Amino acid sequence: MTAANDPLPGEVSQAVRDYLGAIEWLGGNQLPVTTQRIARRLGVSCPSVTNMVKRLYARGLVSYQPYHGVRLTAAGSEIVAAARRRRRLLERYLAERLGYAPDVATLEASRLEAGVTDALERHIEASLSSPKATGSGAPRFAAVVGTVDSPFAADSEHLA
Repeated sequence: MTAANDPLPGEVSQAVRDYLGAIEWLGGNQLPVTTQRIARRLGVSCPSVTNMVKRLYARGLVSYQPYHGVRLTAAGSEIVAAARRRRRLLERYLAERLGYAPDVATLEASRLEAGVTDALERHIEASLSSPKATGSGAPRFAAVVGTVDSPFAADSEHLA
């Protein structure tokens, strides 16, 4: 897969994020995951999973061999990590700035994550001053994903 067609988290549909997240949850970073397990996890049919897995494979997000299972590629893992990062930023923002209870913040963050733009993510992170933990108290993963490079003030096109 070339850099020109590498998928960016903002360009990925919620369905793709759901499938990649399910594959990771089922252990697809270490071991191949069967399409049957993915279907059970997502509550969809096996043929639906097979169709989506073929699309994910074509985009370079998973490795796949029929009857041998599915594994995330580095690109697929990056998308899952970016989605998790956004969700955890939202959890903290909802809990710390808006006063949500941690469990409610987690639920709401899961619902909102797909709609967060890169610019909004930068603003949330800036308002939290480089958070160290999520709203539920889970440790930050900035060491894995990294912090936002652009400072809040430099992003003037979104401040009008």
